[in-house]
Order: sequence, then C-alpha cells, then structure tokens
Amino acid sequence: MYKRKFVIDRKIKPLVDALNSIGYIRTISSCQGHFDREDYEDYHANVIFEVKKEDKHKVEGLADIILGETADTFYEGIVHVMNRYYRVPGDKELRDNWEIDIIPFKDYGSDEKTKRIRTDNAIKKVTEIVKKYSRNYKLSKN
Repeated sequence: MYKRKFVIDRKIKPLVDALNSIGYIRTISSCQGHFDREDYEDYHANVIFEVKKEDKHKVEGLADIILGETADTFYEGIVHVMNRYYRVPGDKELRDNWEIDIIPFKDYGSDEKTKRIRTDNAIKKVTEIVKKYSRNYKLSKN
C-alpha cells in the first residue's frame, strides 16, 4: 500500500506532535505561518485535527483551557480554537473538524520578523498547554 509522507513545518511540529500524543486527536493539516507573503493573513499558523463524535466534549474542554491560558498573551496576537462543520460534495453526512489558529496582530511597523517571533511564542505557549493537558489526560485514564 502506498503511504503518503507529508512534511510538517518545523516551527509548528511540536504542537502537531503534542496534539497527536492525545489518543483521541488526529491532526490532518498544519502550517507554521508564512509572513513573507503580501496575503500572509491566509498563511497564519494553524493546525487542523479530527476527533470522533464521542470525544467532542473532551476537545471542548481542551479548547477552554487553551483559550483561558492564552488570554495573557493577547498582545502577541489571537489564538482561536474553532469547530468547523462541512459537507463533502455528494455526501449527505455532516462532518466536522477542529482548528487552532494563531494569528499575529498587524501592528503598524510590525515587520515579518516581529510577526514570526510573536507567532513562535504563541505556538510554544499552546504546545506547553497541550503537553500538560496530554499528561493529565493520560494520568486520568490509568
């Protein structure tokens, strides 16, 4: 069987790995953000992941923790955790996935380097939160 190998951007990989270490989460897409483009807003840092319907309440708890613990870094930018619903053409089933977005503010005078630093700081913060959650989740299962 052919297995596709995807390259994960280096700066977002720790967050992807932390999310995948939680047994009920499977990441499906990620980007570390690319601020050297004029339309960089479309290329901010993000991770998209899936969970089974029976585990949705667990992700809601994780989202609450991430949003609560990143409120103090608001000046760096915004962290969103969203549940998105969609339909695949020709499919009647309503599907959903989750996305963590990390979007730096567009300050006047904020250059590419500043946006990168702010985004990297937020990625590190969210990664620490997810790792802590993962450890607690695994302990609670034992």
